[in-house]
Amino acid sequence: MELEGVQRAELLERECVGDELLRREVESLIASHEEQETFLAAPAVAVIAKQMAEARAASALNHPNILAIYEIGQEAGRHYIVTEFVDGETLRQHCERAKVTLSDALDIAIQVAGALSAAHEAGVGRRDIKPDNLMLRRDGYVKVLDFGLAKLVEKAPEGPPEAEIKLSDTTTPGVAMGTVAYMSPEQARGLKVDARTDI
Repeated sequence: MELEGVQRAELLERECVGDELLRREVESLIASHEEQETFLAAPAVAVIAKQMAEARAASALNHPNILAIYEIGQEAGRHYIVTEFVDGETLRQHCERAKVTLSDALDIAIQVAGALSAAHEAGVGRRDIKPDNLMLRRDGYVKVLDFGLAKLVEKAPEGPPEAEIKLSDTTTPGVAMGTVAYMSPEQARGLKVDARTDI
């Protein structure tokens, strides 16, 4: 970290010779460290504004398996989000309380896949799918919650249909965001991710 420019590049070349994976990993960690300093220096208002923009993008989603967001605002200097009330339990709570049959597991997976498909088509990626972020209503509907790590996606200008949607960079470049046990390998390494991370 004490070295800069050419000196840093020479050290990396010398110490990582023949191991490109190690070099990329070290460069990623250096970038992460430098980005954290930039992030901490950034005004908190800018950070909140970015989070609110992402919340607004998530609120535009209209799908029966995605938590509805009714209002986003600010009152007395505090930001808030008003969502629908989901009468049920998280998938984690459900799995701890009862045995999940194959039929139930397939039903849950199909509903979550439908929600993610709708989100990706609307330009939003979830990036933190886990049992704690899935609510099971008493009537059997699954709700995908908390688009707090959601990122806007952009349509690729060219390319095959499977490459049409790609997620933007991680929340902080070089920093892995999400829950470790549920991350894709790319997400865990702080690399760019796409819709496949949610899948």
